[in-house]
Amino acid sequence: MLLPGASGDCYRPRAMLARLLGACAAFSMLALSTIASGEESRRALVSLEWTRAPGAETCLSEAELVEDVEVTLHRRPFAPRNAADRLLRASIARSESGTGWTARTSLSTSRGEPLGARDITIAGESCEEASEAIVLAISLMVELPFTTVELEERRRVEEAARWHLQGRLGPAVVVEQTMSAAAGANFGLVLTPARAWPVALDLLASLRSGVNPESSRYWFASTMIGLSVCPLSANWSNLHLAACAGPEITTFTGWGGGFARNRLGLSSTFGAWVRSDVTYELAHRLRLFGSLGIVATPQRFELTFADDQGVDRSLHRTSFVSATFALGLAVELF
Repeated sequence: MLLPGASGDCYRPRAMLARLLGACAAFSMLALSTIASGEESRRALVSLEWTRAPGAETCLSEAELVEDVEVTLHRRPFAPRNAADRLLRASIARSESGTGWTARTSLSTSRGEPLGARDITIAGESCEEASEAIVLAISLMVELPFTTVELEERRRVEEAARWHLQGRLGPAVVVEQTMSAAAGANFGLVLTPARAWPVALDLLASLRSGVNPESSRYWFASTMIGLSVCPLSANWSNLHLAACAGPEITTFTGWGGGFARNRLGLSSTFGAWVRSDVTYELAHRLRLFGSLGIVATPQRFELTFADDQGVDRSLHRTSFVSATFALGLAVELF
């Protein structure tokens, strides 16, 4: 209900004013309690379309109506259409009976979703007698607090207009074509510009060890650095999905007994990777994330050692395609 009284009812100005004042006070208390609870940081801005039908030229003009509403509310609630949260259409005309006046009002969101409408019939020969009732009726509609849907839409728009930086950290696993797995860690940064695709920088490091045929232990580490953009995304409540792709470089390092020179091997490969992300909002600025990726490269690196006769023997050969898994916590830095 936006205004008191049933559509088509007729009120004397004084009775109408009393009912409107009571309703206005109730809605003002509701609006103040909403603001105090932190659900709303500001009042709605309204774009007004005011029409006077033929014969209603003595009624308030739009400029006069705006001024009187501002005086009543002690603020400026009206804004241009492109800057307003809501659209209020109101009109005044002679009643069909020929006596009194009929004011019609309808309120909608900026996207055209209806919030309510009301017809008010006011007795009186002069439109000036109905002016105060019209001003209070418009003031009442202007002061209605945001609905839950409007608050969520406003939050979504404000979020989309800001830049965001998210930091991620958690354990990871790299699985190669031979189905051998290596444990590691994943660190990432995701920058989301306003109204643009997110850009992600990831560092995924893994470590594995083994024993060569001469019973000497060796270690083999890989560090993948990937830069990707995320053109596909979807949201369901606290759940966010994204698909990303971009280039990557992986550095391989091997060390331990049996290496031909300096007991150290180092090499790099270049390729591409695609990944899908799932994040779930646990609390404000804190999310749980999971990531599944595929790394592909046309290059291959082989880790070798020198035996007693000086012959190089293979210890490990990298894959053309590897899968990555990561799970951890993500923090919204800004």
